[in-house]
Amino acid sequence: PDSVLIAHNAMFDISFVGCEADRVGLDLSENPILDTVDIYRRYHPGLDSYSLLSLARKFKIDKDQSHRAADDAALVWKLFELVSEQFPYISGDSEFRKAFASYRYSQWQGEPVQLPDQFQDISRAIEQERPLEIVYASNGRPPQKRVIRPRRVHALRSQYYVSAYCELFEEERTFRLDRIQSFKLVN
Repeated sequence: PDSVLIAHNAMFDISFVGCEADRVGLDLSENPILDTVDIYRRYHPGLDSYSLLSLARKFKIDKDQSHRAADDAALVWKLFELVSEQFPYISGDSEFRKAFASYRYSQWQGEPVQLPDQFQDISRAIEQERPLEIVYASNGRPPQKRVIRPRRVHALRSQYYVSAYCELFEEERTFRLDRIQSFKLVN
């Protein structure tokens, strides 16, 4: 591994980034991943919250919460730079592993997930590369009809996620399966 990756709530991000790395054939399996949640809990114990936005507010880092990947990545980097001033000198891999909890992509299970029977149209849309019309309820917004082109399904803990191209936003998005209120194949 020629780089250390940094994430906020790394075990959650590993599944998404690992899914995309697997899709494009990128092997990140041995790159260490540092978790800024873990780092801030160690260096600033007792905070009320360790969410990305809470830490940005606490440490006076400007942030408009669009919760998009590029904005969040920039914020994670700013938080890491800020806390890294407190790190001890680390001379090698063994000291690094003692100083930080780190993960590796090899911990992410990249095998496709078999959906329960009631979601076979989603599986069919992936297999046949067909569009799917969904009604999706995202955080605090009324349900919205969208047409997506599902690419893959993966699971994190007990939750299923569908990675798909969203025609509404004209970009790749991830949809929680439990927030898809209805779906049907589009001809």
